[in-house]
Amino acid sequence: MDDQDYSPPGWVYREHAAVGGVAITETSGRRYPPVDWAAVGPARWSDCKLGKLSDVELARLIGIHPDRIRRRREQLGIPPWSVAQQIEPFKHLLGVLTDGAIASLCGVSPKSVTVYRESLGILPVLRPAPRKQVLPTGHPLRIYKSLFGYVSDQEIAKVAGVDLHLVQEVREALGFEPVSPLTEEATSIPTADYHGPWLGYESLLGKVSPAQISREVGVPYDVVEQRRVFLGIAPYKRLSKAVRFDHLLGKVPNSLVAKLAGVSTARIAERRKQLGT
Repeated sequence: MDDQDYSPPGWVYREHAAVGGVAITETSGRRYPPVDWAAVGPARWSDCKLGKLSDVELARLIGIHPDRIRRRREQLGIPPWSVAQQIEPFKHLLGVLTDGAIASLCGVSPKSVTVYRESLGILPVLRPAPRKQVLPTGHPLRIYKSLFGYVSDQEIAKVAGVDLHLVQEVREALGFEPVSPLTEEATSIPTADYHGPWLGYESLLGKVSPAQISREVGVPYDVVEQRRVFLGIAPYKRLSKAVRFDHLLGKVPNSLVAKLAGVSTARIAERRKQLGT
């Protein structure tokens, strides 16, 4: 026998008008007469399925007319099957998954799940509004997104060719704090050129190599070096434009570092290889 609690003599079974708020058949909510156990007779193997499948479906499985299934079920005081019974095992998912997702799990229509959920006073899943993209496709700063948080607003605006105010707005929308601009290299006080034999090139000392000065002005290399030492000018030191952006290597794409430094992407790749970044 099924574990269904069959009504003993003298007890009247009253089913709720709806199981979980989902409308069932016209017999739902009816008052069944006391079970006549003599009329019921011996248990049948199909009794355990009564009320757990629709009368039509159970009749099709057994191969008899649905009316016989209905009479047997009513004799035992068992309410008819309802769609709510099929949703019940997934009740814990109501309000967590969408009605459509739950419907696909339990094999009923989304509308049935909606009616069942609303009868229990459970709110539907609240889908968050789609997040508005700060840098949608086509935005002039989209390709420079990786620079935010590493490069100052002024430098991003310069390399992107946009207004500084736009860069500030985008940075704030992305949640980045402002970055201080890179300090410019200290420029020495220009040296005035002197007039006389093997003179007149002092303004170039420390800015270009002695060899270049020697070639351009026709003064021996040693004379150029002695003149620089005499004037106390620091020797020329060749620095790559990319050196100022070494802190970005490995953090932002090489192409963007190359744009900032004004050099080729190949030069940045070579610089990274030199530094092992």
